[in-house]
Amino acid sequence: MNVEISRPQTIFGVLEAKRAAHLAPRWEGSIFAACIAVLLVHLVDATTIHWQRGASGGERGVQFVLAVAAPLLLAVAYPYLAVGWRSAIAFCVGLSALAAGVVIHVIGAVKNGFGSGDVTGFLLLPVGATLLVLAVARLFGGLPNWRWRIALTPVTAVVLWSVVVPAFAAAYAAHAPRYEISPADLGGPYEDVSFETRDGLTISGWYLPSENGAAVIVLHGSGGARIRPLDHARMLLDHGYGVLLMDSRGHGESEGATNALGWGAWPDVEAAAEFLNARDDVKDGRVGVLGLSMGAEVGLDAASHVSSIRALVADGGGVRSINEVRSFPLTWRRALEYPADTANNAVVAVLSGEAPPTAIADRAPHIETPTLLISSKVTEERDLNRIWYERLAGEAELWELPDTAHTGGLRTHPEAYEARVVQFLDTYLRP
Repeated sequence: MNVEISRPQTIFGVLEAKRAAHLAPRWEGSIFAACIAVLLVHLVDATTIHWQRGASGGERGVQFVLAVAAPLLLAVAYPYLAVGWRSAIAFCVGLSALAAGVVIHVIGAVKNGFGSGDVTGFLLLPVGATLLVLAVARLFGGLPNWRWRIALTPVTAVVLWSVVVPAFAAAYAAHAPRYEISPADLGGPYEDVSFETRDGLTISGWYLPSENGAAVIVLHGSGGARIRPLDHARMLLDHGYGVLLMDSRGHGESEGATNALGWGAWPDVEAAAEFLNARDDVKDGRVGVLGLSMGAEVGLDAASHVSSIRALVADGGGVRSINEVRSFPLTWRRALEYPADTANNAVVAVLSGEAPPTAIADRAPHIETPTLLISSKVTEERDLNRIWYERLAGEAELWELPDTAHTGGLRTHPEAYEARVVQFLDTYLRP
């Protein structure tokens, strides 16, 4: 007797059979579809009304097509996938949504106030959290028994530490919200200036003319802008120095992709020094740099590439990439952190288009610029500055402030900080 086995004859039948085989609950598909719908609202808003700064019309068109097509494709395919794939998709989409919501919109609102673009951006927070919970629930629910669930718990903790935390940090580094530049009180009139780097980016800033024939480039920290280090600028102005407050590439109003770790930003300092050397109020190339945190690292990197910097104050330089970590002696703690650091740097490199730069410890032998290194109570910052101090080729001073927070010297010890920094700059910038 012949038994005829019926088979789906259409693609819809195949998909329905797969769905039945994988037993995807309808409630799960409904939750995922609802999250995707909210995500679509934000993506359409972000690619049509509040589009990315600096993006061309063509880039916005591509972003719009991808922003609509990719979520719709995921929503259609999701119910028909195996539970492992569903968990992975929910996890990746949820993590991306939550990271974008926190980094771009929550931090952006803290920096610049709540804006119209944050209305749909804040919706990413519940969407991301819901999808992450769904991913974990489906993954644990798909395991055969409680022994598997217990075994998977430490694996989940490792994934959170080595993937989720580095992903959030990388998202911030590559998409740090820019400060809105507004007029500031610097104690004197300033002019809006701009200049071009060797790689074709336009860097924006403020300049206050010199009264003593020397000028100092003031470099802000990670995710900052020219409006942040105003106290340091005023300190220099009080002593007659010209001051160039500039937005590093990808920050403030300067062009370029955002990289809040400062990778590849040293040409900005080179261009700033050329700009100052062309001014009549700056005599005989007397140009210095005062960098804070990321700005300290960018200043050190610049001094290792160009000779147009006469003096450098590097306040709060620290770990900017995995290569800096290699400067330390290997310990168990650093070995355990190494995978997370590697994952973080890999994501930052992909998102920003910049590879992790050479360690400053390896660039230090090329730095002949007289340098004042200032470190705080942060252990890794202190240890790195000691390594740099030993390897710098030029004259160097190391000033450790074990009772101050990161870059908090001027705030904690205003008189001592002003005296030490100004005396150092006077030595090398004033005749």
